[in-house]
Amino acid sequence: MRRMELTREQLETIMKLRQRGFNWQGIQRETGIPRRVAARAYRDNEMVRSVEELKAARRELAAEEFREHRDALIALADMLVSHLDAPTWKYSELNADQYLDLLWAGDLAPSERPSTEPLGDLEKTNRRRTIRQNHLLFKALREHTMGAVHWEALDEWKAAWNGCIATMPSLRQTVKETMKSLMARLTEPD
Repeated sequence: MRRMELTREQLETIMKLRQRGFNWQGIQRETGIPRRVAARAYRDNEMVRSVEELKAARRELAAEEFREHRDALIALADMLVSHLDAPTWKYSELNADQYLDLLWAGDLAPSERPSTEPLGDLEKTNRRRTIRQNHLLFKALREHTMGAVHWEALDEWKAAWNGCIATMPSLRQTVKETMKSLMARLTEPD
């Protein structure tokens, strides 16, 4: 015996009757479609609809994850661009990689000095996780922008930063000696 195929109109009628609370026998009386055929068509349609809804949900989730990834890349790029400048006295003890680690940890608030207080275990774990995630984001940013961004400039910046902080101790000494000399001249009797 061949399976009875329903038209789209018949299937819609079954769906509407079922939503209104009809049982399978009531649907058979109303439509003339055998209850088993109606029940099978209803289940098949529900299964197809569930699969389509699942696909749509997956697409929406993937789109949301993509938007979050894109926004995180933009935020990281913005943070990188805003903080890559010449070293200030505040960060003069840090080499370029240490400075970038502060950046990746999210510890570069303009008004704060990097904390030297010991961190608790949870804080250390969270800090390492943040640094690792930002390193991965940075790697993704570099991959996504590989031909559009001159990334060698970052290596040049690192070399310039490290060269600058290497000269800071002698600059400090020179400033100290100059200030000492000035103070001596100011305190000399006329």
